[in-house]
Amino acid sequence: MDNKKKNRYKNILPYDSTRVVLRKSAELSDYINANFIDGYSQLRKFIATQGPLTRTSEDFWRMVWEEESLIIVMLANVMEGGKAKCAKYWPEVGKSCSYGGLPFLFLNVTNLNYKLSKGQNRPYFTFYVQILRKIQHFQYIRWPDHGVPLITSSLIRMHNKVNAEYEDLVKDKAFPIIVHCSAGAGRTGAYIGFDILCDEMQSKNQVNVYRAVLNMRKQRMDMVQNMKQYVLLHKLLSECHALGNTGFTPSELNKRIAQHTMLMKEFDNLNLILPMTTTKKIALQHSNKPVNKDINILPYDHSAVFIAIHNKEEAAPYLNASFISEYMVNESTIVAQDPLPINVDVFWRAVVDNNVNIIVMLSQPGNGETQDTCLPYYPQENGIYKRYGEISVTQMEESTEQGYVQRKLQVVMITHLQCLFWKESLKPDDMRNLLNLIAVVGHLRTEQGSVLIHCCDGAGRSGVFCALNNLIQRLRAEDEIDVFRTVKDLRDMRPHMVRSFDNYMTCYKGLAEFRSSFDAYANI
Repeated sequence: MDNKKKNRYKNILPYDSTRVVLRKSAELSDYINANFIDGYSQLRKFIATQGPLTRTSEDFWRMVWEEESLIIVMLANVMEGGKAKCAKYWPEVGKSCSYGGLPFLFLNVTNLNYKLSKGQNRPYFTFYVQILRKIQHFQYIRWPDHGVPLITSSLIRMHNKVNAEYEDLVKDKAFPIIVHCSAGAGRTGAYIGFDILCDEMQSKNQVNVYRAVLNMRKQRMDMVQNMKQYVLLHKLLSECHALGNTGFTPSELNKRIAQHTMLMKEFDNLNLILPMTTTKKIALQHSNKPVNKDINILPYDHSAVFIAIHNKEEAAPYLNASFISEYMVNESTIVAQDPLPINVDVFWRAVVDNNVNIIVMLSQPGNGETQDTCLPYYPQENGIYKRYGEISVTQMEESTEQGYVQRKLQVVMITHLQCLFWKESLKPDDMRNLLNLIAVVGHLRTEQGSVLIHCCDGAGRSGVFCALNNLIQRLRAEDEIDVFRTVKDLRDMRPHMVRSFDNYMTCYKGLAEFRSSFDAYANI
């Protein structure tokens, strides 16, 4: 009866045959909701467990200690959708806490550092237990419960980092990697399954996803809980097989830029593997067709921008715009096509409803009737206000800086940055201006607000801007570069991001310019 209270979910229970058995005493039970899972070629390579409850955090650390585990992989957030998914079983930075306290066991866990490794979207921790054992804790926070991540590269990178740590540590003695999400079945099963199948692919040059999941389910119930997670396994494996390793060190950048044929092939390979979901039902509705400038650039339903429905409306208004995943997980970015005369009011509703406080305009001003010009959707004189539907916009200030115009627009206070330098192609001075504009946006950005970036199609120039921003962020945090996967992740959120090979080369050349002038852009 006491063990029932230690289960987070009534329907996810460990099998007796594979369960982790803790050391039992008169005071402590041997029970924890956890199972050993075999790797591809290594028995008991993993422990799959539920996210600890407050009452079971002590049991969790007993398991870590007794099984001599040195790596913990956490695939959930403490809170998701307003619900508790896992207890915070580690201390704050620089602080210690104790678990246990009995004569045979005393665990003192200290969070020694917060190493910036944002590729997995959360710094990983280093714990020292009794100053005798160092434990690496990895947390991936972009994986929704019962769902799948919308982008894959950061998850693959985290898996690679975990394996690199494991291979280095296991030389001395084998130990199980502890993996948990909330239930310890869905996301946990997909992660462990990916590891098993990667090893099988490397060993046999073939995989059997069905058999791998079936074998895991013989050791713990409901491993890989739903079809989305099952499909995710196929997508991850397809990418690893078809795309290989596309990352490289910064010292290789200029050499790669010179390999024109190779980069053309790399750009073409962006079309090899599509996003997991490609439905565009909202954009393809007949009533929305007049506001799509390019039928090839339509937002996917899974990343479509929210606009609140008003009382007399039958459906929420539509804007050709998409949410984009940024390298820094706390940054919110929207990419959109230029507003049209018939939907400027909807554009401003999207700005207000999504808490946008920075707008970046990468298109040339004009009447909006040609493909590459944008109509003036904002007041053009200080002190003047205009109404767009029910929203009133006032221009408060305007100043011309190097390569861009900066305006303060008051709806809520919005900074409007209009690019001046991007004509047909970017010259060397223009590239420096682009990097400077990215730096300005980074300086002005706040955690509470979103950035909206738009150009004629919401894919070409906007894609370059987003890709360069993400590439620079990762270069500075990890000293690594992967242009291909950065663009692929953007395309998983919005079609044809970084639309042309010229756009793709701009990403490479912009990164080279950033490296050669690092000090000038140190604030990015």
